[in-house]
Amino acid sequence: MTRRFSLATMFALFLSACGGGGGDAGNPTPPVVPPTLVVSSIPVAAGPGYTLGVRADGHVLAVGAMSGGFASGSLNSLIPTLVPGLSNIRAVKADADGGLVSMAVDAAGSVFGWGSPSPLGLAPVGGTNATIGVPQAAPLLGRAVTVVSCGGQLATSFALQADGSIRFVPERSEYVGSTDTYTAGTVAGLPAIALLVPFDSGNSCRPLAIAADGRVWQLPVVETTSGNARVRSVTPAPVDGLPAVSSASCGGFSGQDLCIALAKDGSVWTWGSNNYAGCLVSATTTRDPFTNYRAPAPVAGLPGDVVQVLTPASNGYLYARGADGRIWSWGGSGPTNNSMLGRTDGRADCSPGVVPLVGAARWVAASVQHVAVLLADGSVWGWGFGYGGALGTTAVAHDAPVRISGLDLN
Repeated sequence: MTRRFSLATMFALFLSACGGGGGDAGNPTPPVVPPTLVVSSIPVAAGPGYTLGVRADGHVLAVGAMSGGFASGSLNSLIPTLVPGLSNIRAVKADADGGLVSMAVDAAGSVFGWGSPSPLGLAPVGGTNATIGVPQAAPLLGRAVTVVSCGGQLATSFALQADGSIRFVPERSEYVGSTDTYTAGTVAGLPAIALLVPFDSGNSCRPLAIAADGRVWQLPVVETTSGNARVRSVTPAPVDGLPAVSSASCGGFSGQDLCIALAKDGSVWTWGSNNYAGCLVSATTTRDPFTNYRAPAPVAGLPGDVVQVLTPASNGYLYARGADGRIWSWGGSGPTNNSMLGRTDGRADCSPGVVPLVGAARWVAASVQHVAVLLADGSVWGWGFGYGGALGTTAVAHDAPVRISGLDLN
């Protein structure tokens, strides 16, 4: 009887005779399975003068006046407007301090950005100072679980990948011929990272990286020159004195930083510069480049069920969201500057107080000027300074939460 073998059958027999194509014949090497990418859900973001929200259908709405790109002139509306070119979005990121760049991540991990091109690794169109008017794909940031950015002279974007590594853009920037070229770098010296945390500061860039076991590192960006190119490097610096951390947030200005972290045991900790209402309570030390630096210390007066913590850039306000949907606020610059607290008790001090909301909060976001909160019913409410129409009104200040009309995300 004649046997006929297909090419596939012959190849399988050959591999079997050679030991299964890798490993022992009885214990073949399993195939390499790429890590599963699950994009972090971030439904609301706040930048100076504008608010972004992700609808349940994956489209993005924006309200206010953005200062870079879809941003400069093409969005200046008190009515929430659909951001063009975005769909199936899971997370949005706004520059809370300078409004220089905004980003969105879709369900596949693709990153899109608009505003300043450099931290997106994109060449400007129309001159070196031109901005990107509508969202464009930013492939140098890879397939991202989450993204963060910081502005100023060291404007840089970071993207956490599914395997726990971190990319940053630009690592190298150079004007070649008639256009800018950029490359992406990878942060070395870290274990697999579980969470990437923004640090919004106008004059520096040093976001936080949190490992699965709760250890924390700052990622300071340093720039040098190499011929005609600018080269950036990131050397992780551990943050000491904290218990195991699950999430955090940082903000700062002119070398003064303020950070807040949620520990795995439910406690909340703050550290950094103490020029914000004197709310940091640990001993003062001198720590270059910071002055009056205070080590991490726990915050009193909060419930034990906090699930989110936040501080925006450069103004010293702090926020915590409880599992029951309550928002707590404290800190600030003094007793006469309390619009960012969102409560009318006049207590711009170090005692956390509950913001009066009409329903349970699902997420809180903040810029240097305002706070935006997504409620369980899909409505978005805000308070603070409504410059540019970020709160959907022409009023400058709102001491208590107001609904951002039309920004409904369910």
